[in-house]
Amino acid sequence: MTAAAHAPDPRLSPAPRVLAPPGRAVGALSALHAVRGDSEHLLAELTALVGAAGARADDELLALTHLVAAPWRHEALSVDVAAEDVPAWSAAIDEHGGVAAVWTDAAGAVVVQGPERARPGALGALFEHRQGRGRAVVFPGQSTLSGDVAVAEILARTAVDMVRSSHGPFAEDAVVTASEFLRPVREGGRLVLLVGHRDPRRLVAWEVPNPTPCCAGH
Repeated sequence: MTAAAHAPDPRLSPAPRVLAPPGRAVGALSALHAVRGDSEHLLAELTALVGAAGARADDELLALTHLVAAPWRHEALSVDVAAEDVPAWSAAIDEHGGVAAVWTDAAGAVVVQGPERARPGALGALFEHRQGRGRAVVFPGQSTLSGDVAVAEILARTAVDMVRSSHGPFAEDAVVTASEFLRPVREGGRLVLLVGHRDPRRLVAWEVPNPTPCCAGH
């Protein structure tokens, strides 16, 4: 991981160790946003800056929101990115301003950047990511979904591991409606899409977009 311009802060010791897969890095970000939609906007803005810097499209990008308690309750983020893209993300965070970040790679190295007041939130998001929790805003395979998509296709095309309905069993050929907006939750490191249904062949995701969706297309 190459973001050495930002030296580790000894006050964070002992730092949590989130071991990313080889070739990947995990970043936890906080701008102390009280509203979840604002954290999604932040993610969209940073992603755009990373793309503008010439970083390649990362088909394995996983981005999660986390409700954290420190320094007060707010919505933070974590991102699982290609290790080679960390410099572009780090530069985007600096350019954006107001964002604290904690990065860790497969070797367990920890690098911090950004305002000190927001670092507890970034550490909280890092802990949540380490525990296998979160709410996915971006996940591998997401871009392949459009319209009504069969559960079997979601499981085959994307990183979603399970579709679970609060109303019990559903048909093997069931479809999920409005699949352009899906926010699976992470449970024990597995992505679970929570749905409900009246018709066992038509499932509806529990979380739906606002009347004016945040960051349309992201």
